[in-house]
Amino acid sequence: MAQLAVLVTTTDPEFRSHVTKLLRSSGMSVALIDERHAHATPPALAVVDIRAGMSAVNAIERLRSAYPSTSIIAIASTAEPDQILQAMRAGANEYLSWSLHGEAGPRIDETFITALRRTFERSRPKDGTRS
Repeated sequence: MAQLAVLVTTTDPEFRSHVTKLLRSSGMSVALIDERHAHATPPALAVVDIRAGMSAVNAIERLRSAYPSTSIIAIASTAEPDQILQAMRAGANEYLSWSLHGEAGPRIDETFITALRRTFERSRPKDGTRS
């Protein structure tokens, strides 16, 4: 089974820790990379924390430009329609609404794992193609 290279973009160490825990407990083979090494190992998935506001959407645009084939999961604290639209226009493939303070729980973690599985399936080579 191929490893899924994952880049987590955030300034919140608690967020990074929680996402890392979810990635490692997902049952999928993942390799965490940081931005300093992303050019050597382009990420198949980027998890972008946009809970700080729309200025964080710039990170999605930057990642989409640098890594056009990377799947991007944007994580926000609310499901505001304008924010969802802006994140998707910036290049996010998935948009999840949750916060680590009081809202994180089994249902939210399950939603993240489901999005991760969809990404993993999209990144796998199709029958008859080479990886």
